[in-house]
Amino acid sequence: MRERIETAQTELRKSSEALTAVQKNLENERKAWTEDKKLLEDTIADMSSAERSVENAQASRLGELQQLEERAKSAEDKYGREVVAHAESIKAVEELRQQLAETKLTVRDATTTAETAQVKLSTSETSWSQQKEVLEREVSELNVR
Repeated sequence: MRERIETAQTELRKSSEALTAVQKNLENERKAWTEDKKLLEDTIADMSSAERSVENAQASRLGELQQLEERAKSAEDKYGREVVAHAESIKAVEELRQQLAETKLTVRDATTTAETAQVKLSTSETSWSQQKEVLEREVSELNVR
């Protein structure tokens, strides 16, 4: 009986040691599981934070892209207006050149007409002077008689 009691005590001690080992193992696994759970929760939180950062960065880049598109469109519109204004200026310069050529022609014609008139006037004055002298001589001769 003593042997049985000792055997039972030995088995009880072994069982207690096994239970203690299993409890330590369970506690270690529970600790490891808790640490893994915390690590996974932290990782999820980091990933969520990173996702928000990426979304914010993407929204910011999208805003910048829209601003660049608006600036490019504005510059393109401005360039288009400048091209049209330049074309209109070239057309206006061409019209002014044509008007200048026509004005030069008109001035040349007027100058020629004026010179011709001056020559005719001068010729007429000379002729009139000569006729006046002839008439004055005739009057003078008549008066003498």
